[in-house]
Amino acid sequence: MSVVHIYQFCRAFDNVRYSEVYGCYVSGGYAFEKIARASHEVPPEIREAVINDYFKLNDNYPPETGDFALIAREIDNKYSVLAVANRQLDDGGRPTIGYKYFWLEKSSSDVDGIGTLIYWWSNHKKPKFDMAELVEKSPPERLYYQEIQKRNFLEILKYVQKLNEIPEITVVKKELWQQAYPAYIELHYLALGLSDRATRLNAWAWNVHKIAYPERFLAIFYATQEDIPKNISKQPLPSPQKDNSNTSVSTPTKENTTQTVPVQKIKKCLKDIARIFADTDELDSKKTEELFEYLAKYPNENWSDFIDKTTLQAIHDKFTLIYKAEIYLLLPKEKSSFLIEILNSTNFGNSSGKSTSNSIAIEFHAQLLNASYKYQNEQIINRLVFSIYTGISYLLNHLMADDNGSNQIEFLLTQSKSIWSKTFLKYAEQVEKRIFSEEEIIVEESLETFCQKILTILQEPKNITLAERKQYEKLVSTFIKINHYPLAGTFCYISDRFIPQDILHLIDNEIYRKIQNIELSSQDKSNSNNEHKNSEAIDNKSENNRSQKKQKLPGKTTTPKRPKRRREINNRIWFILFGIFLVIVVVFVTAIIILIISRNPPPNNNNQDQSHIQNIRKNEKENNSPVNNLENPSANSTTLSTSNTSSGCATDLLSNLEVFKACNETDKDKLKVELRNELHGRYNLFSTEIGEELRQYYLDSKNNDQFQKRKLEIEKCQKDHPITDTSNNDKRGDCIKGTIDKSKQPKKR
Repeated sequence: MSVVHIYQFCRAFDNVRYSEVYGCYVSGGYAFEKIARASHEVPPEIREAVINDYFKLNDNYPPETGDFALIAREIDNKYSVLAVANRQLDDGGRPTIGYKYFWLEKSSSDVDGIGTLIYWWSNHKKPKFDMAELVEKSPPERLYYQEIQKRNFLEILKYVQKLNEIPEITVVKKELWQQAYPAYIELHYLALGLSDRATRLNAWAWNVHKIAYPERFLAIFYATQEDIPKNISKQPLPSPQKDNSNTSVSTPTKENTTQTVPVQKIKKCLKDIARIFADTDELDSKKTEELFEYLAKYPNENWSDFIDKTTLQAIHDKFTLIYKAEIYLLLPKEKSSFLIEILNSTNFGNSSGKSTSNSIAIEFHAQLLNASYKYQNEQIINRLVFSIYTGISYLLNHLMADDNGSNQIEFLLTQSKSIWSKTFLKYAEQVEKRIFSEEEIIVEESLETFCQKILTILQEPKNITLAERKQYEKLVSTFIKINHYPLAGTFCYISDRFIPQDILHLIDNEIYRKIQNIELSSQDKSNSNNEHKNSEAIDNKSENNRSQKKQKLPGKTTTPKRPKRRREINNRIWFILFGIFLVIVVVFVTAIIILIISRNPPPNNNNQDQSHIQNIRKNEKENNSPVNNLENPSANSTTLSTSNTSSGCATDLLSNLEVFKACNETDKDKLKVELRNELHGRYNLFSTEIGEELRQYYLDSKNNDQFQKRKLEIEKCQKDHPITDTSNNDKRGDCIKGTIDKSKQPKKR
């Protein structure tokens, strides 16, 4: 057996420093390029796999302290990579994940590259990532080990023959396998057997909580049963091959398992399509149909084997660009060079909106997708559309992490009028449904990862750094440009815990409430005890009403461009119906009275009428006296609800926010003073300044729900501080002023 070099590198972090508080090295967050301390130049194939999250765990679910997770993968049947993940701390004391990568280049396809790495790692003190090594100046040590040939165990091969689909999912076992091997050795050989049967490159993960793209692995051992996702998309395994000879314990090579695939024909087809399009700006229908037949016949093959790498690395010209655009649609998760090329283009997204070469590449995407619709194979259509989705996720993540290329990204996704901008609209709709719908929705892998990050931030804000939240601020303008205000508002709320008024009034009430409720569901329940009981009652009632609406209208989605204020509309309908009912009742009663009077005319008694009028006037004087108002504020409130202001607002000023604002704006100069005085009288305040603040307090309500809550809070001050003498009036005023001042303070995060 030959000796092979084992190289290493680690995950890059920004602002690494020693913390006296935590007694260890901490970081300020991940660096975008993700690679540091490389002992050898990292091949582009491995670099892209790392950047595209082929080894990524969910940052909020690291391994337990002192424990580790393993992620292993073969890349292009040439490189083998083992990633060791363990728990670290950021500068806020929150957990994060460090990665140490070990890789080698196989001398032949018969070599078990991952097996070589895992045996070396187990026998050499199991090295893991340490944040302190990022500040070290000494180069990483050189590592060597003897290559291990592919082999397997009989019991593993028998077990593999019984399986029907991949990935194989189970809970991790920590005890030794066969009383001699670590448990992850068993997982490796299980995945190696599945790799042979599925004719796919080996990829497995061990002791993970949440991992990106689980569908990309052959076998995953999760840390606990609760960690196993319910909606993993699995693929069927080919029927096991029967072998009449003695069972072999060696794994067949990839050349033997894929020899029936016309590799050279597929390579030639891909190049011919790109060359013809570069010459004519049109797809060749026969060659395109040939490509679709290959995609339909060999959907699970490793299409990296069909790429002409010489062409990819050739001098930039029109043919090379079209070829890269074609390869991207077939292998978006492995080849991001085309998108990076767009970002680095100085012409794309310029003021004229034109860029010759890049526009041709985008046009190629449009024509290939249109051709797939005509071919009418749903599997091929989804493959190409999902490639665009993957690219959109990549571009959005790049936009958040780096300002370079932001104009080009926004132009491509929002203004290019291309297949990318059209697909971005569908992408945004899918993101909104995935985040806010209560139904279980399965979406494309990269889109699911993008949504999971958002849900994690909304559900567990305490575990997210300010820098991570602030990144989403860069997405606000992108989604505003496609008029998708629910997501624009969501990103505002994530980054600043605040949604500007010009965006807020365009967001549906239910979406806005869900943005807050997602966070509320995971917060300490004791925080909600500080709210007034009346406010909680309104919230509960509103939630019940919404749940009833959802039961009556299953599957109903929100249109972001024309949001509706459902509650206000329903209230208006009920007011109208109630008004009609009152009119009918009044007419009916009036008719009966007239009929009775006509049959029994009343005696003419002027003395009784005069006496009755005097009694009414006497009662009015008593009701309007200041003393009576102080003793009976509820009666005084009734008087206001039926009184008319001199400006013509003949309604209850505090019935709802819309009425209040309308009365405030009508004949504004005079009504400001009158409205302030009306409120001053309603709440028995002796300070006109508090009355003015109260007026502004109501006007600052974001919506009618908040308006009603504020009204209840002020009325609570009335109830808690009844007027018994003039001194108690200060307590009531202080209560109201304290309520107003509290609303001006920023909420604790």
